[in-house]
Order: sequence, then structure tokens, then C-alpha cells
Amino acid sequence: MLDVVLVGELCLDVIVTGIPRKLTKKLLTFVDLLEIRAGGIAFNTAAGLTALGLRCGIIGKVGKDKLGQFLLNEIKRHNIDVSRTIFSEEINTHASVDITFKDFSKGFFATPEYPLLSFEEIDLEYLTRAKVLFLAGWLREFKLWRYGERLVRKAKDENLIVVMDPARPYVSGWKTSLKKMLK
Repeated sequence: MLDVVLVGELCLDVIVTGIPRKLTKKLLTFVDLLEIRAGGIAFNTAAGLTALGLRCGIIGKVGKDKLGQFLLNEIKRHNIDVSRTIFSEEINTHASVDITFKDFSKGFFATPEYPLLSFEEIDLEYLTRAKVLFLAGWLREFKLWRYGERLVRKAKDENLIVVMDPARPYVSGWKTSLKKMLK
């Protein structure tokens, strides 16, 4: 039995902090931190919940590549079940580079596409083993939005609590759909 099943995006994050604001043409620039770690709203939330003692599983999709395997191994290290995560043959694992300059201004670089789940790839039986369904960042892509309503309906039929983090910058265009799902 799981406490929470999270459905949503997964990505590999490269975190770089302490970059000088003015880069020179030197071959090497030292930074304060360079770290590679699992990321995405689904993982970040699951890691926090697991640290609090809840049992979590993630339904997501990664590329069938070295980054995808690394990402799943990192997620497993946090005792999060990834047995229902799908490997994509068509699209590589989504990755982003998050940079912070010494003046604390930020910048981001990201791969433009990432593997998206279809409704048919979501194991509904697995979903019903939890008490809570958490939809993580799923409004970002239209494909995920299209089945969100069906997924919420299934969860409600199974008496699951539904929690959403639609990724705030993307909410404004989908308010009508969100209202329908929340009824």
C-alpha cells in the first residue's frame, strides 16, 4: 500500500551556483557548487513526502538513455517506487541546468522536449493502491492536460484524495479545465 502516487514530469537537474557575473574567455572558471541530481515536481514532492515517512510511488516517463537510468537510480535512492515509470524510445530524458550567479540572479537552460505519458501508459490499478493522487506539473503539456480530467475522475471514483501542482506559469490558460476537474 502506498500513501501517495505522483503522476508527472521527471527530469535530471544540473545545479551550478557561484558563477561570476562576468565570464571571461578563460578555459576554466571555478564555481561554488556543481551538482547533478534528480528533479521535476513529481520527484521533488515525493522526496519531501518520503523524508516525512510517507510511502510514495511515481508514474512518469524518461528516455531510454544513460540519463534516464541515472535519474531512476537517484529516485530509488530516496526509497520511492518507480516500478511504473516508462522508458521512451523516441525522446531523450529531459534535463535542465539551473545556474545561480554570485549576485544571486538566476538562469535556466533546458532540453526543449521531454517524454510525455499518455493516459494508456498510466497503470490505474497501481493508482488505486494509494490514498492520494498527486498530479505534478501536468498542465505544462497539452497531452497531459487532455487526460487530467479522466485521471481525476478515476481517482475520485476510488475515493482518493487528489492534489495538484499544475506548474504555476502554465495555469492561466487552463482555468476552465481546472474548475471542471475540481467539481
